[in-house]
Amino acid sequence: MRRYRYEYDALNRLELAAFNLGDNSQPHRYSTSNITYDKNGNILSLTRKGHTNTGATSFGNMDVLDYDYHNSELSNKLYKVRDDGNDSYGFKDSTADSQDYWYDANGNMVRDLNKGIGTSSVDGISYNHLNLPIQIKFDNSDQKKITYIYDATGVKLRKVVEQPSVSSVTGWSVKKIPGGYF
Repeated sequence: MRRYRYEYDALNRLELAAFNLGDNSQPHRYSTSNITYDKNGNILSLTRKGHTNTGATSFGNMDVLDYDYHNSELSNKLYKVRDDGNDSYGFKDSTADSQDYWYDANGNMVRDLNKGIGTSSVDGISYNHLNLPIQIKFDNSDQKKITYIYDATGVKLRKVVEQPSVSSVTGWSVKKIPGGYF
């Protein structure tokens, strides 16, 4: 029997999450704990336990994450995430740069170096006049990107995913007719 257990603090913030397959010989092989928050409710640290090898026979600290924010306690904009856990599984701290995340003047994230969105000098996410993302480029490439198309009111009409071997289009169109929508 699978079990999930969650514990929250007095402000209803997650303190512990544990998953168990019912084998009580090794409880909490998969869990999230040691979660701390700043005064704004931003996560400052957390530890995730999980498998640390491909066969899922060895378990330990998959992630030991520390979060830094722009202007410390004055902002909710994530600046850097450091992982002192297992490098092969869990969070991919793929950059040695001092900063992982960048934002535009409106507070929209424009770079996430851990996910290959943008570079330290080039934005990877562009936004329209409604602050909705219109394009996300991965690995600074025009061949690996997601494009969003909206109507004038901001309703998403289409999502186009492009990568070298696979492309997909998901979306719908809505036409207004007298007396309602069609």
